[in-house]
Amino acid sequence: MEEKPFYIAKLINKLLHDELSASELAELNNLLDEETRLRILNVYKNDVTVQKQLDYITQLEKTKGQAWRKIVEKRQKRTHKKGGNKWYSFVAAVICCCVIGTWTWWYMNTYTTDHDIIADKRYGYKNDVLPGTNRAELVLSDGKKIALDSGKIAYTEKNGVQVHGNQGAIVYSGQQHSPAKEERLYNILRVPKAGTYQVNLPDGSKVWLNAMSELRFPVNGTERDVYLVGEAYFEIAPNQQNPFKVYINETEIQVLGTNFNVNAYRKESSSTSLVSGKIRLSTGHHQQILVPGEMGITTQEGIVLKKANLEKALAWKAGNFYFQHDRIVDVLNDMSLWYDIDVVYEGSMPENKFGGTIPRSFTLAQALQILKDVSGLTFEIDKKILRVKG
Repeated sequence: MEEKPFYIAKLINKLLHDELSASELAELNNLLDEETRLRILNVYKNDVTVQKQLDYITQLEKTKGQAWRKIVEKRQKRTHKKGGNKWYSFVAAVICCCVIGTWTWWYMNTYTTDHDIIADKRYGYKNDVLPGTNRAELVLSDGKKIALDSGKIAYTEKNGVQVHGNQGAIVYSGQQHSPAKEERLYNILRVPKAGTYQVNLPDGSKVWLNAMSELRFPVNGTERDVYLVGEAYFEIAPNQQNPFKVYINETEIQVLGTNFNVNAYRKESSSTSLVSGKIRLSTGHHQQILVPGEMGITTQEGIVLKKANLEKALAWKAGNFYFQHDRIVDVLNDMSLWYDIDVVYEGSMPENKFGGTIPRSFTLAQALQILKDVSGLTFEIDKKILRVKG
């Protein structure tokens, strides 16, 4: 293989030019650590500065090839002279060091910048923050980690199940049933702050994960047990012989075929809103059956049923923030997950309850302008820190 740093740089170059093959993408994933992959795969491909740097790397490839040919020709002429091997090694080392240094400079300047932070040219903030996008990490049964965005991926699990990804979703297909004694294989889909992702499970069920959420699910066997942290919307494929079960802390949700949303960000409680079908909530010695339009709130004390606000519960999946009788602290806590920001409060916050809808496609500054008009608060953005002054 070529010198590793230069080879990595060349693969990155091909990746950002959409010229990377599936095998080369798999190799690049193996060569780079998780954090580096996330930075590279989420960079803006249409950035003018990045394009100039890519063109420079491409030119380096040509220059390296020409220089190498000259070295080989020169060495062939000097093989009879004493010290020829030393000269050959010296020049090769110089070129390699130049390439490594250039690649390091290019990488550090390109990928250590937080590309979610942009200039604010309209509202007078120090900067603006872009909204979240399709991003996640998939952990295969062997522990291999795959960075996901809106690009294409293709992998095969140990049991032959195919995993394909594109446009913010991964799809499992192929062998699902396996011998009873075969080891259960699980995958984990992790969605960070400022992210969202969809997974089509091997049984045909579909799950959408909100920001800062995680789903652990089997890729073989007949049991349909998944484990959730955070928030997700489920569309469950009917199968009366094998009920679908969702586990959240100490709560179990059992379904036969239905659509519902689960919010389990808090360890001490979770809420389940049923859109269609029927589900059974269980925690400790408590059980409740939910019908469409109901929400079950589960705590250590038991389960409370109430009428669900489905528009609010499903707003995130529809691409909106939806607030109704919410405190400003709750509103900003919700937004902080989508914009991956830290919120700092200065002074007393109003106890007023707010309501309204804000598109999640808005930048942070755009969203704050709406809140500023209704709350009377002052907001300051400093990179990924939002200061709220009462």
